[in-house]
Amino acid sequence: MALSVAVDGEVDLAGLAPRLRSAGWTLALPVVDAAETGVMEFHRWDPDASSTLNRFGIPEPATGALVDPETLDVIVVPAVAVDSSGHRLGFGGGFYDRALAGRGDDVLIVAAVYDEQVIGHLAAEAHDVAAHVIVTPSRTVWVDVARRS
Repeated sequence: MALSVAVDGEVDLAGLAPRLRSAGWTLALPVVDAAETGVMEFHRWDPDASSTLNRFGIPEPATGALVDPETLDVIVVPAVAVDSSGHRLGFGGGFYDRALAGRGDDVLIVAAVYDEQVIGHLAAEAHDVAAHVIVTPSRTVWVDVARRS
């Protein structure tokens, strides 16, 4: 059975893995540093390979080569909520913001959420990395990057 990558009510995208892999995509999942330094890396993911739970109870690849985040073209980020400007509210650890810092617009950041998680406005801080696209079960919203504030 393939690993479910969703936690705490997140949209489970593991079912997309076979199609993406057959289309030639390399898949990676985040792995947080066990030493609690706040570092998050990306490791190659085979949905049928073994996994382990990190200190937050989130499944991670037990094996898998480290993937340089600079080589990632698309990153799907979880969110508790996201606004129409692509600003997202995560679980408060800042892992994605640190991992994506300085990437600018050279990677497509996709927030995958349920419809009810798209809200009017979230306050953003200078270090927050916003999504370029919001995908819900019923719609896809391409964020107007020029409107971000």
